[in-house]
Parts: sequence; C-alpha cells; structure tokens
Amino acid sequence: MTPCGACSVVDEDGELTEAAKTFRRRRGCDGEPAIQPMTNVPCSCSPGPERSNCSRCNGSGWDPVRLCPYRYALPEWSPVLGDLFLAWEKGILPVAGGLQAQSATFRDSLLIYGQETSRLIRQSEKAQAEKMRH
Repeated sequence: MTPCGACSVVDEDGELTEAAKTFRRRRGCDGEPAIQPMTNVPCSCSPGPERSNCSRCNGSGWDPVRLCPYRYALPEWSPVLGDLFLAWEKGILPVAGGLQAQSATFRDSLLIYGQETSRLIRQSEKAQAEKMRH
C-alpha cells in the first residue's frame, strides 16, 4: 500500500524528512500503535451488560483508532473522497456551519487528500518535464 503524501515527504536524498518521521510515529503509520488515538469509531461489540467486558472499547462503545487511517481506506472510497474534496473547495461542507463544525476526522481527511492530490500533481508535472527534456 502506498502511504499518503503527509507521511511520505522525502528530502533531496530521498530519505524521509524528520517532520515526516514524527508524523508517522504520531499517526501509527509504521504499524506501531499511536500513543493517542487519532479518532474513535463505534465499536462492533453488542450494547448491554456484556459491553463492559469488551477488550476493544472497555465498555465505552467507542473503539480508538491508533493506526494510520489510510490503512482502513478502501479503494472504492476514492471517488467519494474526491467528491467531498471538490465540494469543500467550492465551500460546501457536509455539516452546517464552518470548518470547525466538521468532525476532526473529516478535517484530517481533507488535509491528507489535499496533500496527496498535490503530491500526485507534482509527480505528474515532473514526469512531463522529464519527457519534454528527452
């Protein structure tokens, strides 16, 4: 799986920058769980008395996400994320109010999607420039 643009920024030697390494540690990109969860998702355990025995949510009903959210992204989500990003660029948000009224996960997704889109555009422009030189 290709990492997102936010955690794959390299320096002129092709090595990950210190900022990218820090970002990867903070987000759980390399398989080591992040210390602080980036978000929480509803736990799949059953509500009721047995929920208190759930090892994932410890009875809260919320499962903390401690690995890079990109690991959970399915390929079929790409068009949906693209549509959301285009709507955001036009000032249309999924929840009424401003950007701060949106969920942290949505704001993070916009950031990562925008960075990845920019990276792909730069990569394409670089390839085109190389092709023109030869």
